[in-house]
Order: sequence, then C-alpha cells, then structure tokens
Amino acid sequence: LIKEKLPSFLQNLEVNPCDLGSAAPQITAFKVLEQPISSGWMDIECDLEYHAQPSINLALSGFQMGLQKLDFSMTFYVSFYGLLDHPPFFAGMSMYLCKPPDIETHWKGVMGVLDHNFLNSQIRKAVGQAMTRMVLPHRKIKLMSPDDSAVDIILPKPRGCLQITI
Repeated sequence: LIKEKLPSFLQNLEVNPCDLGSAAPQITAFKVLEQPISSGWMDIECDLEYHAQPSINLALSGFQMGLQKLDFSMTFYVSFYGLLDHPPFFAGMSMYLCKPPDIETHWKGVMGVLDHNFLNSQIRKAVGQAMTRMVLPHRKIKLMSPDDSAVDIILPKPRGCLQITI
C-alpha cells in the first residue's frame, strides 16, 4: 500500500528492519496558562519531545542507507471547559497543536553524504498529514459530562494563534 504512493523511481525500495526503538516521548515543559488562550476554564501548554533510536534500513538499487536519528518536538495545548462541582470536575476538553511537529533526521550510509532534502520533506509531509486533525483549526475533543454539548468545545477559537505562510 505504501509503495503504491511512492514515486516510480522508489518502487523497488526495500525497508528491513523498521523499528523506532523503545524510547518514549517525554513532556519537557508543562504549564497552566495564567491568561487563557481559549474560552475554556483552564488552558495547559505542554512541550513534548521524542528522540527515537531507530533501526530502519533502506535498500534501493544496491545502495544501503538507514535512519540513524529521528527527533520530533511539538507544543500542544489542552483546554478544559465547563467547571463542575463533582468528578470529573470539567464538562469537556479539547487538544490541539498550533503547527505540525518539528522533525529532525540524521541518515547513515549513502543518504549520509547525499542531499536528502527530498526524503526529509516526504517524512515531514507524512507526519504533517497524520497530525492534520490535531492542528488548528482542527482539534480533538472529549465530552466528560452527558449534560453538555460538544458545540461549546468545538466552536471556541483560541486567541493569539496566527500563522502566515509565504
């Protein structure tokens, strides 16, 4: 299925093994925002980093290459809505990113000496597409109280998020 989406010159690409290692993502910063950025009850900003120790080897037309390092970092936001006086203490929550994660890769073998911007851009594109449902204006929501409506969680737009692409 993946090979079908690759350009024709990459159709013979073999990947073996493909393992990201056992490292877990880490929350490196966590703060409750004093000035809410949404119309929610409380907003939290979290910085998350992932430093994979991959074992990914690629073979194409007799050339060997591999992914030596894969790092990504992102800032995500959690907004809690509707303060309740009983557990779970809020009616709902939303999670979102203002931009896709930042990704850094390091290659070994042939890719370590070649210009690998094409492959890096494909990785960034794939991650961006996978994360698109978390990047504003989209968000993930969770209703915690059956008495409340998802409209109050979905409709509020965060204040202060401006992205300009040239």
